[in-house]
Amino acid sequence: MSLAVANDAAAQTMTAGVVMEKMEGRDRYTYVAGIVEGLAHARFVKDAKDTQGRACIYTWFYNDKATIQKIYEAFERYPGTLPGAIVGALAATKCGV
Repeated sequence: MSLAVANDAAAQTMTAGVVMEKMEGRDRYTYVAGIVEGLAHARFVKDAKDTQGRACIYTWFYNDKATIQKIYEAFERYPGTLPGAIVGALAATKCGV
């Protein structure tokens, strides 16, 4: 049985550089939104189900239209870094840890 891969990003270590180079815009946004969802949920659990930190992360990402561009700029600046580490660091500057 053979496995077909739609694009070669899936076959590589998913660094920020791979995300920027190999993913199309809508796929890249969806990928980053998935990271944000994971961070928001982890924050909710860490905060013993207090929703304030989670809400801050959602507001930072979904309501501030400049956030996605800042994330992409950081991905380009640190292409060898894992995307989750970059998004997490940027979210922490706005919402704490």
